[in-house]
Amino acid sequence: WKMHLDWIEDGLRHPEGMESLMSSAPSAPLLKLFLDKRKLEKDICSLGDIILGKAQGRKDDKEKIIFVTGGIPAEDVAWAHTVYNNAKKMGIGQSLLLWDEPYWS
Repeated sequence: WKMHLDWIEDGLRHPEGMESLMSSAPSAPLLKLFLDKRKLEKDICSLGDIILGKAQGRKDDKEKIIFVTGGIPAEDVAWAHTVYNNAKKMGIGQSLLLWDEPYWS
């Protein structure tokens, strides 16, 4: 949830406002409910908190749950590639052997 709150801050600072996020943020429907005060922060919890017992999950069969994933793995891979190339240029880090020979060749 904290990541999504950061997205709200980013959206509020963006020249196009929150609309800049509404077509790309996976949590856009929830963010809209939150900004319209139709969902309060006390009503929102993270899956990790439920797993750790810090928050209660579904209380009854009538309760509606909105599950939102966050992040885009492609961005993580792109960032890792940038970090890797920077490390190579700076001559730092170490090579990791992922396999002895490729599965497909």
